[in-house]
Amino acid sequence: MGYRPTYFRIQELVPPELYELLSEEALWNLFDEEALKALDWMKDMFPKGTITINDWSWGGNYKYSGFRTKSSSDYSEHSAHSTGKGWDMKFSEYVIEEARERLGEVEYSPFVRRVELGTDTWLHVDTIKKGSIKSIYFFWP
Repeated sequence: MGYRPTYFRIQELVPPELYELLSEEALWNLFDEEALKALDWMKDMFPKGTITINDWSWGGNYKYSGFRTKSSSDYSEHSAHSTGKGWDMKFSEYVIEEARERLGEVEYSPFVRRVELGTDTWLHVDTIKKGSIKSIYFFWP
């Protein structure tokens, strides 16, 4: 068994169809270990309130903000989401731009490598070390 985040359950990270199909152990194994550690690092960076990724398990609308399957209209074979390396995070107590600015003040992140621009309702973070996304805010080596 690999790393399990302290602050997040598997239902918050996968869509419902995948949750129904695979065992919890198999689901955890879909994710890059650094991406799972990045979740806890982000929660430690933003301790007030909650960070939501998927909320379908308690009646919400988000189900593809974590791992994405072909069922998602935003699926891309090589995206951070489809390879278990990226998250779209919604904060209850932080404005997205405030979160970006706060991350921009950090000299180094041990896990998060990239933060995306262009969204004001969620913050995309991932652990991809190379490549590019259309609107990258910054990255750490």
